[in-house]
Amino acid sequence: MPVGADVVVPLEEAALSGCGSSRSVRFRLNGAKPWLNVHRRAADARRGDPVVAAGTILGPHHLGMAAAVGATSLTVTRRARVTLLTTGDEVKPHEVRSDQLAPHQIRNSNGPMMAAFLKVLGARLTGRLHLADDAATTVAAIDDGWRTSDLVLTTGGVSVGWRDLVPQVQAQLHSRVLVHGVAIQPGKPLLVARQQDRN
Repeated sequence: MPVGADVVVPLEEAALSGCGSSRSVRFRLNGAKPWLNVHRRAADARRGDPVVAAGTILGPHHLGMAAAVGATSLTVTRRARVTLLTTGDEVKPHEVRSDQLAPHQIRNSNGPMMAAFLKVLGARLTGRLHLADDAATTVAAIDDGWRTSDLVLTTGGVSVGWRDLVPQVQAQLHSRVLVHGVAIQPGKPLLVARQQDRN
């Protein structure tokens, strides 16, 4: 804007008439307050304000915002790698027909649901398996998950039944249990563990 000006009139609100030196402009406005149609400097952010919050999954609009403030290099982190393990002999693939399910069996609804949640959260699914109630298989799957992922997410297998193998497997893998059991219903048999050689 020219120095001293404090209003912008849109071109569509202006009408040009006449020709040569007798041309004139008429504005179709009902008054004009100072700073009308002006996007003032620092209206979006001031020096030191965060423009994109840490932890944001960057989209095209975030890159536009970064460009608008002259940020030519952004500090980013890779997406979290997650291994998803569902457990239980009674849990069958979700495509199994009803007449093929025994009375004690259910379909694996947690697997597709958790995979979709992880995608929405921006995680990268590096492995997805369903585990039978077998200690050796569970040890191998969790150990492999620890080596290839940032997080091993399991569903089932952490309660107190003899088929709930995840707690004993974590002990066998020398993981440090941070939480085992929370005071909520449903969801009490929750287990959070950390591999010992990780920060």
